[in-house]
Amino acid sequence: MIILPEQERLIHGLKTGIACIIGYSFSLIANFQATQWLVVSIMVVMCAQMHVGSVLQKTYMRFIGTLVGSIIAAATLYFFPHEKHIYLIIITVCGIVFSYIATSESKFSETGTLGAVSATIILLSQQASITIAQQRFTEISLGLLIATLVSQFIFPSHARNQLIHLQAKAIMQFSQFYQMTIMKRKLPGIESYQALDEDIVKSLSTQRTLAKESKRELLGMKFSIVFFYKILRCEKEIFRIINFMRYAAEQLDQEIHHFFDEEKFKQFHDQVLYTFDIVHGVLELNHKTEYCLPPVDFGISPNIFLTIDDQHRLAIDAYFFAAKILNQQLNELLKLLKNRNTDGK
Repeated sequence: MIILPEQERLIHGLKTGIACIIGYSFSLIANFQATQWLVVSIMVVMCAQMHVGSVLQKTYMRFIGTLVGSIIAAATLYFFPHEKHIYLIIITVCGIVFSYIATSESKFSETGTLGAVSATIILLSQQASITIAQQRFTEISLGLLIATLVSQFIFPSHARNQLIHLQAKAIMQFSQFYQMTIMKRKLPGIESYQALDEDIVKSLSTQRTLAKESKRELLGMKFSIVFFYKILRCEKEIFRIINFMRYAAEQLDQEIHHFFDEEKFKQFHDQVLYTFDIVHGVLELNHKTEYCLPPVDFGISPNIFLTIDDQHRLAIDAYFFAAKILNQQLNELLKLLKNRNTDGK
């Protein structure tokens, strides 16, 4: 069953509320002095992270940051008890070092902010002590554990499912983009092909993010990152080729189909759109297919090149070459999806 994004967000909101109730109840039973730390940790992890993989990543980074910050604070309190000026120096150094980490491109960048915050709050607390540092670390760690367990086992939202849905949506966007740019059709609900172009670029970027999250999801359906990158490569090539075909067609003074056999030209377009529909069905509905695109044949007459200049001849050659590459990439995509079904991935 496919869950719509609005439904998924609502379910995730309910899960976050459930996790907070569990965390608060546990803190009361355990008689923690500061119950807010546990609940705040749950909210920080779950509020902006919907999928199991992203929650796991957020939890992992927050745990490392909290651990490092707590160790720094505990060591400072142990070696320099009641030395407020030393606390200020440590906090300043933490701000410099952790800010540098937080603004980097490293996968550990999120630990920077959390490390600095943990060390600062512990050292600036009214009753700063090693015991307080231990309590804060314990409370935050329990909050992270609760968030992880709720995300994983209560109506889990897997990034891999959203990724497949997004890939299927991207294929239909390719179909729309092809119709608007190559077939010169106006489609309802789409202002321009430029707007659709931007949506496709965002989709390809989001797919990479979801793939990273899917890789971290250990339970559930098997996910192959290698297979995903092969699919993504085909998507990117298809998108490039459609744009190249559009550019080649724009170099001609008249509609490009006038240079080819119109029936074969139309047949090629129909085959491309049909392939997009098939790929969408395989991805979204898990259909199986043995379909393969036939070789490209526009019925080009050699006499055409005797009546046009070099620039137009080059544009026609480029368009025909791009059409063959598009044909190859669509067949490669069909082959990948066929093998996925065969392998049970």
